[in-house]
Parts: sequence; C-alpha cells; structure tokens
Amino acid sequence: MKKEQQNEHIQRVIHWVAVDENLPPKDTTVLAYYPEGNENGKKIDTTTYYGGKLTDTGSSVAYCFEATHWAELPEPPCV
Repeated sequence: MKKEQQNEHIQRVIHWVAVDENLPPKDTTVLAYYPEGNENGKKIDTTTYYGGKLTDTGSSVAYCFEATHWAELPEPPCV
C-alpha cells in the first residue's frame, strides 16, 4: 500500500469515546461531538479539555455547549 493510500485509510478511522465513559487528559486538544451543535453550529469541532465537563463555551459564557463524545486528533498527513 502506498503512503498516500495509508494516510487516507488512517484518516477515515476515528475512535469516538463517550464522555461518560472516559475523558481526555487535561490540557489536551481533541475532536468533540456536540449533538445540538456548538456556538458556530458545528457538530464536530476541536476543543481543549481543561477538567470538569468537556464543553465549548465559545464567546458566550452565559451558554455552554456540552460534548457527548471526543476523539484524539489524527496525525498530520505524511508529506
């Protein structure tokens, strides 16, 4: 398998973890899934976990967008 094909295959596989089963290490940036969308309407976006719940507060501290699942960021492509 060529490197380009390997990269495509690897990038298609994302292991989602439910936040009620496990949380990422503190100060880690991960992909997060927001069933209702986050402040920008995105259902999947990056966020950094600082402890507590996995959330995206966005620019509005009054409303918090809570993620239900997270996944590690994939490795960048081989160039």
